[in-house]
Amino acid sequence: MPKLKYVYDGVTGLKAIGKHVGVAGYTLLRRMRSENISLEEAIAYGARKPQAPSRRKAAKKKEKKQVELVGIRYPDQLSRLWRIALAMETAQ
Repeated sequence: MPKLKYVYDGVTGLKAIGKHVGVAGYTLLRRMRSENISLEEAIAYGARKPQAPSRRKAAKKKEKKQVELVGIRYPDQLSRLWRIALAMETAQ
């Protein structure tokens, strides 16, 4: 069974046509097979429109707050347990 050759605007092959119009070649093939439409109609659908982020993702972005990290300027002012944990002081 010979393979079908698709030609559009002088471009041959679905992969090349897809690249030419900005849609994946497999997407064009899937549209043609599932909806039983021609190549021109599959191209007319155009590329997928970018979707707005979901509400959850938008909420997560809003929740993130930048925390300013401040180093310890006076390690001798740490609590005794922290000084022991950091081996700055020995436990007695």
